[in-house]
Amino acid sequence: MLEEELLNRRAQGEDPRYFTLRRLDFGGCRLSLATPVDEAWDGPLSLNGKRIATSYPHLLKRYLDQKGISFKSCLLNGSVEVAPRAGLADAICDLVSTGATLEANGLREVEVIYRSKAC
Repeated sequence: MLEEELLNRRAQGEDPRYFTLRRLDFGGCRLSLATPVDEAWDGPLSLNGKRIATSYPHLLKRYLDQKGISFKSCLLNGSVEVAPRAGLADAICDLVSTGATLEANGLREVEVIYRSKAC
């Protein structure tokens, strides 16, 4: 069992050397950017120069580098969604399934970096 998006990224345009026996209906989530609900959002450029808390600094850096956005990464291992309220960050990049935890912490999902599911 592997994460399909990872396999697709590794193939990088080549014909994949795997095939899907069966799609599994679990493990779905997405890596997303989220900001406080009262923050204006005009697309990823809104994050230029901001502090972003994440447990996935390399994926975040790759995504924002491709968009030419400079930012400061704040590495957290767990409870990333509390960083804006604690004054540690202006936004977060974290795994999201339903969005309920974001909402409970006064955040809104503003951009999906990639989607993931078991295959």
